[in-house]
Amino acid sequence: MLQHTGNYLQLTYQADSNVKIWSSAYTSIDQKLGNFMAVIDDHIIVLPMDQDPKHG
Repeated sequence: MLQHTGNYLQLTYQADSNVKIWSSAYTSIDQKLGNFMAVIDDHIIVLPMDQDPKHG
């Protein structure tokens, strides 16, 4: 994860959802955190990060 991003939000999706996971989030020591970029209903792209408190 980049230093100047907000916190990673570990989202899960219902099994019957129309969601395609495009990438996963990892720590600096290559531990998988979970899903990252996802496409919902073939047109909504989700990047699960909140705002950085320092940089907004």
